[in-house]
Parts: sequence; structure tokens; C-alpha cells
Amino acid sequence: CGAAQVKQCGVSCPTISLQDANQYAWSTSVHLSNDADGKSVGYGGGSEKPGRRHWSDAEYGPQAKCIDTTWPFRVSVSFNEKFAGMLDRIEVTLSQEDRHDCTLKESITEYNFKKESGLAEFSRILEKGVTPMLSYSGGEDMTWLDGVGADGKGPCVRDVPKMCPQSVKFYDFEVTRHEVAPKVSGDILLNALGVIHADQERHAMDERKDRLHNITHMEAGISTDCVDDCAPMKIEATDGEYVEDRQGNEEWEIVATEVQVRATPSFRGIVLGLLPQGVVLFGQRSGDWIKLTFDRGYVAILRKEEYSTSFFLERRVVSYEKLTEGNCVGAGLFPINGNLACKAAAFALGYFDRTINTYDGTGRPEGCYVKDGQLWIGDRGNKGNGAMHGAEPICGSMAYPTSTTTTTTTTTSTKLVTTSTSTKSTTTTTTWDFPSFFCVTLMRADGHELEILKKQLFRRTGVFACEEYAIYSDHSSPQQVGVAPDGSEIRSVVIPPITQQINNLQGGSPCVGTQTMLNVWDMVHKDGRYKRHQWVLKVDPTAVFLPDRLKDKVKKQSDLAERSGFFVTTCERFNTIAPSLEVFSVHALSKFYRRNQWQCTVDQIQQFPCEESFMTQCMDVLGAKRLTGLHLAGDPHCEAAPCTDDKRALFTNHFQDPAEWFKCFNEAIH
Repeated sequence: CGAAQVKQCGVSCPTISLQDANQYAWSTSVHLSNDADGKSVGYGGGSEKPGRRHWSDAEYGPQAKCIDTTWPFRVSVSFNEKFAGMLDRIEVTLSQEDRHDCTLKESITEYNFKKESGLAEFSRILEKGVTPMLSYSGGEDMTWLDGVGADGKGPCVRDVPKMCPQSVKFYDFEVTRHEVAPKVSGDILLNALGVIHADQERHAMDERKDRLHNITHMEAGISTDCVDDCAPMKIEATDGEYVEDRQGNEEWEIVATEVQVRATPSFRGIVLGLLPQGVVLFGQRSGDWIKLTFDRGYVAILRKEEYSTSFFLERRVVSYEKLTEGNCVGAGLFPINGNLACKAAAFALGYFDRTINTYDGTGRPEGCYVKDGQLWIGDRGNKGNGAMHGAEPICGSMAYPTSTTTTTTTTTSTKLVTTSTSTKSTTTTTTWDFPSFFCVTLMRADGHELEILKKQLFRRTGVFACEEYAIYSDHSSPQQVGVAPDGSEIRSVVIPPITQQINNLQGGSPCVGTQTMLNVWDMVHKDGRYKRHQWVLKVDPTAVFLPDRLKDKVKKQSDLAERSGFFVTTCERFNTIAPSLEVFSVHALSKFYRRNQWQCTVDQIQQFPCEESFMTQCMDVLGAKRLTGLHLAGDPHCEAAPCTDDKRALFTNHFQDPAEWFKCFNEAIH
């Protein structure tokens, strides 16, 4: 059985969910049999209403200041009695002693459903006994757990189930009755028992801390004294066959545009070479650096500065498995096509062959495989093939980035630019045109903007001609715009209702309210894809926008865009940002996200109710440089221009239907 919203076998029953969680969100909840909503505490989720907001992404999540979910942490759920047999509260505590001093603690103290006391009912249920159940699942409909919610303050804009590892690790699960230590009294025996009790509690806690310390350092690649926690491979017997797999393997994906490989773990060390974004590295962690396993050198994970921290690598925990039948996709896994990934996966499984052979024919498994004890990589002609003719594929639980690829052949055993050996390898990396754009648009529910966006998608223009994009809407539910070239569905992300103001600086034209757009910029930050590009754009959904023309105008500044803050004053008439087109370098937007309470304050939000005026003022305060005189937007409120003007990148007259938009588009491209 299960809670009302997730019935098991069609039967609902009372449930206590100690932990519904991932790296970004947490929920501890209780549900009576027919109560789908229940009562929950934690952080994340929400659709038509805000979800759990007891904590924030600054306190819980990857690299958070209290519970850094890229490292193990301790969970304690206690059932405290008001008096014998009656629950007073259910309390959850998250702690991470090796990383941070703070803890996250929250309690469910009241729960009523249809005039029934939930805690009283659970008191009776716990008295009779309950069955613990563990499950691990994923999907594209997990926004109830980690979505941004109606207030836009949740952690995740979208769910990407393929990024979930094949498994997760739990340690030291136990159910205990907490015995209260005897109070100090005049009785010498009772006092002695109290001392013994306290000593046993401390000893048990020290053992748990030591175990967590060993696990944490083992996963970070630091040597430890652990014995039982360091088993190199897990082999389970199933129906007489042995499954070879190795879980919890650490990889590091480059999330910066480019990283340097240095001879020593120091930013003053000699640079050995460069590695591009999307490459997955293998190595042992040493502080804030990775010592490469298969090559000489170190790569920095992050760099701490006075007011900010820049992250270059993102940790991935991956499982590897060798299949004796079927292919990787059929097993719910991914083929491994890279030489280094193949070598790392094979090494983890106990195959120490340092030479990887390349098979150019067909009739072999796709990607990395083992045959006669030797490592091989099959060519693309074997795509989709599984185990055959004594060749057994090695698969991974996570995909390796290959969205838009450029393949180059070099004479290096790695992807480093400056080192070389006699071994040939193929390097596949994610690339875009230079400069590349991340485009954002806001779609209102009360209008024809959805139809116009569908027309833009059909012609692959507007924001859909940007390298990556995000569509936000105040519709009550996500709207399907269409299908992307890769076959994936393009849907809008729900935001709270869009508020409009009147922009007195631009002749009384309507504008998006500052607070609405701040919510959207927060979602863009949580999405994170903007970091892959040189420029971030906000585009009016009804405008005719031609990104290639804009690229020609900002290309000269794009080399500096990632390390210098620029924004374009797209409204020439008022020397400010136009609401139809906003253009920021990625470094300028990063400055905006790092702003503090003295910069871009609440007073300024009230002073500049229109978000483009606020952003202009804010960028000036943050020290971003203005780019002027580009004459990008044909906007009647700023600088009118006919759709035939081939110097403009955008035309808008707040087109009200697809026919008007299409007429201007045809004039612009002809």
C-alpha cells in the first residue's frame, strides 16, 4: 500500500515518508490514508502553490553552506512523545560534521485531516508497528519534490532523469529507542549509571563519525584506514550468473568554458595544456584540485575569491557494469565511447589493461567492451549492439555530454593540447558557434504569444535560433511549444503571474514588473545552462529576432565577455535597456547573481518598477560596461525602424497575431 497520491496495488494506507530527497530537494512528510497532500517539511517543490520553504538552496544542495549534498551527510528522524503513547512531534535533523558546523532541523508538530488528529492516529499506528520501505526512482514528473513552485523559489527548473546515477548509497541505517539518561541525584549508583550511559552514547557517536569520515575521504580519493568500506568491487549472484559492477565511482565534468592543466596543484603552477567544456576527467581529489589518473597534471575544482567562488568542475558519481547479454540501453545504462572513460571503468571492474584496442569492423558491441581479457572500443558501425561472440560491453549509469559535437583526430593519449605520444585517440567535445547565446523569453497566458512562438519554432528563428533557450510562462501549467530537432519536447516553465507596469521613461509603454523578472532571473540561475555561453539574452516573444545579426555586432567583445561585464543599451533613444531585447555578457550576469544587500537594493526595486530600468541601474552599480551605438532594436518606443532594415537584429511592434509577425519576418529576411 501507499499514500493516496501513490497507491501501491490500488490500496492507500497511512505513510510516514522519512526521506523523499535528491541533491537539490528534501521532504519529510506524513499522510493519512486518503490525504494526498499530507503535511511535509524541508525544501523544494510546489506547482500551483509554493512547496516546502523551511530551508533554502543556500542551506541544502550542492556546495551549500550547511548540507553540501555532493558529500555524505547524516539524517536523524525522531518521534518524540508528549506522554506515554502519544506523539508530540516528528523531528528531522540533517548534519554534516566533517564539512560544516551547522545543522538543519524541522518538526511536524500539527497535522489534522477532516477534523482527525493525524499525530494521534500515527501514535496508534506506531504502537502497532510499521514496515520500513526503501525505493529509488526518477522521472520527468518530479517537480512535486524539486520544482521551482508558484513562487519561483524552489531549486529545479526542469527534471533531467538521465542525469540520475544508477544507484545511491545509504550507511548505518538503524532504528533505536532513545533511552533518557538517569538524572543526577544523591544516589551514587544512579549517577554511575548516568556516566556509563553518556559514555556509551559518545562512543557510538564517535564510531559513526569515524565511519562517515572514512567514507567521505574514500570517495574523495584520499587514503583512509577503512577496511570494510573499501571493497573494490561488488559481485552479486543472480540465477547462477555473476554480475560485475562497481558503484560510487567519482568522475569530474568540466563545466567552465575551458580549464588549465597545471604541473602542480597551484594557480601559479606551470600550465601543461587546456581542456574544453564537457570533457569528463578521472583522478583523485587533493583539496580543491584533481590529480589526473591517466595523465600528468592537476585541474582545479574551484577557485575561491574574496566575494565569490568560481566552479570549474562538477562531481559525478557513476556506476559501471559489464554485461554478459543485451546492450547498454536495454539495461537502462549508457555505452562508454571515450578511451579514458573506458580505461577508468575497466580499471574499476578489475581489468588493468592499459592498452585499448580499436576495432574498425562490425559485429562487436557498441563502445567499450572486454573480449578475451583485453579492452576494445568499437566504431560507430556497431551502434546499438550488445554482448556477442564473447565480447561483453562495459556500460555507465550516466551519459557523457555529446549534444553538438565536433570530432578531431590528434596524436595524444589524452585531450591535452600540449602533450603528445604515439597513440592516436579521438576527441569528442560539445561546441557551439562563437559567440554563443542563451536566450530567455516570457510568454503571457492572456494573448497570442504561444501561437507566435510556435511559428518561430517552425521557422527555427527567434530564441529557437539561439544555441540554448528557456521559455517561461504564467500559464497555470507547462505549455507545449513543439518538438526540438533532437526529438525532445519543448515546454514552458511555469512562473507566478506576470505583473505589468507603465514605463514613464519610454513614453508610457507597458513593461514587465521588476519583481516578476527577478523571479525569472533566479530561475535562469538555477537552470545553470547560461554559464556555457558568452551572452545571455532576454527577448520579447512577439518580436522578430535574428540572432546571427546580433552575433556580428558583439563578436569583437565576445572574447572578453566571459571575464568582463558588458551590457548593451538596446534603447538608443533613452540610453537604456529596451524591454524587447536585453543583452548581457555572462560575466555581467554572474556579477548580478553575486550582488549583495548594498547593491541593487529593495529601494531601487521600488524606484524602478520596470525591470529593464532596474537592470540598467543595477548593471551600472555593479560596474558592468555599457556597449552603445549598436542600433540593434527596431522598437517604436526607442528607435523605430522598418522590418526591411538589414542592420537591425530585432523588430517589434507588439505583434498581436502570427500573420503580423510572419509579414515582418518575411520582410526582414528578404
